[in-house]
Amino acid sequence: MNNDAMNAWIRARGRRPLAGPTASKPASAATCRNLTVAGKVADALGLIDDHGEIDWQALGEEAPEFFAPTSLVPNAHAGAGTGTPGPDTRSFSQRMSDAIRRASGRWM
Repeated sequence: MNNDAMNAWIRARGRRPLAGPTASKPASAATCRNLTVAGKVADALGLIDDHGEIDWQALGEEAPEFFAPTSLVPNAHAGAGTGTPGPDTRSFSQRMSDAIRRASGRWM
């Protein structure tokens, strides 16, 4: 199925085609929302090469709805999304000084 046929199919269903990925949000496996379905669509569109690799840029142009903007890619630490703060990045001496001040009642 070529791009014109897919756009005609989308318009026939009453949906407007989405804009493809731009330089600020390139299509890649990291930004793909559903790898399983994207792989099946890439296979149907003939976007898989002889080595089994998907042409992500071409897939992003053909089916941009599979890719999230880079701002929606999840944060990379284990507590992301749980509402807990990230790891404490202060040095040991800074944390010890804070603990001593807190214990003595001189913490601001």
